[in-house]
Amino acid sequence: MTASSKTREGCGVVGVSSITEGGVAERIHKALSAIQHRGQEPAGIAVVSEGELRTHKGLGLVADVMTKDALASLRGHVGIGHVLCSTASRVAIEEAQPFVVKNPKFSFALAFNDTITSFPDLREELAGVRRGLHDEDGHGGPS
Repeated sequence: MTASSKTREGCGVVGVSSITEGGVAERIHKALSAIQHRGQEPAGIAVVSEGELRTHKGLGLVADVMTKDALASLRGHVGIGHVLCSTASRVAIEEAQPFVVKNPKFSFALAFNDTITSFPDLREELAGVRRGLHDEDGHGGPS
């Protein structure tokens, strides 16, 4: 088998949905712990509760980032989680997923595996649109 044909594992991404409120973050936490080998750098969870998007992420292992207090603040009925397997030598908190966008009309969280290779082109194309978007820290406009 050649190096290019080998299966390459990347980040770990998980989603959980429930018909009842609560317990989703704990299930995501358990799933992220099970796939921790796929990424041992940043970890993050985003959930939706009563129409509000809540997130917690940080640098480190799932067990270190997702404390009992953090999980308790993430009550919801649907959510996603992510562990990062970075190819860079140093990882910054800005790379931690899920990425969250909040806007007065809508909010969403996004987690993905690997790299968006067309990011520079997408960023340029969406610069005008993004002026109306705000990230989870309330920052808007192109950066």
